[in-house]
Amino acid sequence: MLIDIDGRQAAAWIAIPPPATVEPGDVAVVIGGVDRWWVVGSLGGPVGTRDATPPAFDTPADLRLHAPSGRIVLVAPRVWIGGGPVSIAASTVRATARSCVLRCQSVNQWVMGCVSQVLGGLYETVTGDYRRRSRAVDARAEGPVIIKGPRIRLN
Repeated sequence: MLIDIDGRQAAAWIAIPPPATVEPGDVAVVIGGVDRWWVVGSLGGPVGTRDATPPAFDTPADLRLHAPSGRIVLVAPRVWIGGGPVSIAASTVRATARSCVLRCQSVNQWVMGCVSQVLGGLYETVTGDYRRRSRAVDARAEGPVIIKGPRIRLN
């Protein structure tokens, strides 16, 4: 199949599992680079003929994006990853954000090594039991420390 990329034509292999199809004139989802291209989906007819719904790419099979010598970059005002279980497996994960909201019913975290946090402020509210266990605790404050409770036990 011939595709148009930035005003030039290139050959592309169709890699869409049946029953999905791509028709001449469709806006195709294409992956690859330089001289190797694969059509992996279709967003429908030409840009001016589609309805106002956001384009969607659905595949009846698993989809794997692999860049052994480069990066995969997602750039958008909003990126949404949704589904059932979502797994991220990596040697290093870095998340940088101006604001982060994490809402969970439960969180399990296993750390082998060190957790280091630098906080401008920390506010914790616990409605149930709060238990912290450690071999050593070093807590320091530069202001007053207030401990309130009906029963406080310090050993």
